[in-house]
Amino acid sequence: MAISARLAVSVGGDAEHRLPDGSRVDILTDEVAWEVEFSDSWEEAIGQSVFYGMATNRKPGVWLLLRNNYDEDYLRCLMVCRRLEIELRTERIP
Repeated sequence: MAISARLAVSVGGDAEHRLPDGSRVDILTDEVAWEVEFSDSWEEAIGQSVFYGMATNRKPGVWLLLRNNYDEDYLRCLMVCRRLEIELRTERIP
């Protein structure tokens, strides 16, 4: 099972929700449009989450996949998410 699908189950969301323009929200819940991405692509995740939030009339959310205990990319993403009021979750992966 893909990481997005497993995370979607954990929050009761729809994995790979297709939008009318053909793009796909990684996880769509009643309140948040989540973009799931490895931490080294945090900038891309923020842009996509904002778009998906607008397209679905939900809050944008970034769910970062972390490989290390300390991650500078996570800290950068955290600062931007707090400023822009984007929900942020993390998942540690091996």
